[in-house]
Amino acid sequence: MDLYSVRNDHLQVVVAPHGAEIQSIKDFRTQTEYLWQGDPRYWADRSPLLFPIIGRIRNGVYSYEGKTYSMEMPHGFLQSRDFQPTSIAADRIALQTTSTPETLLQYPFAFRFTVEYRLVGASLEFLFQIENKDERPTMPFSLGTHPGFRVPLADDEKFEDYRLMFEHEEHPQRVELDGVFLARKASAFTLQSNRFLPLCHRLFDHEAIILGEIQKKSVSLIDPAGTVRWTLHFDDFDYLTLWQPADAPFVCLECWNGLPDPAESETNELARKPGGKTLASGETARFSLRISFP
Repeated sequence: MDLYSVRNDHLQVVVAPHGAEIQSIKDFRTQTEYLWQGDPRYWADRSPLLFPIIGRIRNGVYSYEGKTYSMEMPHGFLQSRDFQPTSIAADRIALQTTSTPETLLQYPFAFRFTVEYRLVGASLEFLFQIENKDERPTMPFSLGTHPGFRVPLADDEKFEDYRLMFEHEEHPQRVELDGVFLARKASAFTLQSNRFLPLCHRLFDHEAIILGEIQKKSVSLIDPAGTVRWTLHFDDFDYLTLWQPADAPFVCLECWNGLPDPAESETNELARKPGGKTLASGETARFSLRISFP
């Protein structure tokens, strides 16, 4: 598989055209690899992109304008799409994919999806551009990221030595799950001193932790010495989701605009899928996020 590499004086990022998935985020100064490197014993992926759905659809089917469509793959189909580079420079790359007869069988909209990965100093920016090329008045969609971050970062450390720190005091609401689907309730999620979340494997005994109503959308990984190792800024996204397979040496911090299907619902209409966005015909939506490394 051909890979693309972008770099500056601080970082090197490697990207695969398949799924436009980042394969590596390495700090040149310390030679630290921050991204999970994939291992099927836990999770073979590294940083997939999620579109046009988040999570799963009940029974793998949904309806739109009276027709039924099948989409059994969790998080949509971008993971199986080959992207084409549209621009490449030393410190950035943009990749694009468009609707095809295959995607139209699963998602009946003509679209163009572009992601640009850009290095700015010691930060990696994700820039998303979604274009509705369809004649229908509106295109419902969800968008998300799913990067896995290595924790711990050193051989003599443990997962439990780390914690997450929010920029300011927060009182997030946890979107509860019933298995892999949404439950009918949300609950308060208490942070230590309203800012900190100590990491431990038990946090993930009951699937993902989906947090909404975060006011200052910035969260950092703190190492055992109390040093900030990276900070994720996600102003354009409504939900922050934490996920980890059992006892894995990484944690995913996923930025979501969209949610899985409810476990119980009277309809499986795509337009009513919770948390998603809509885009008018001929219009373009843009979203960004940033990971900064001290």
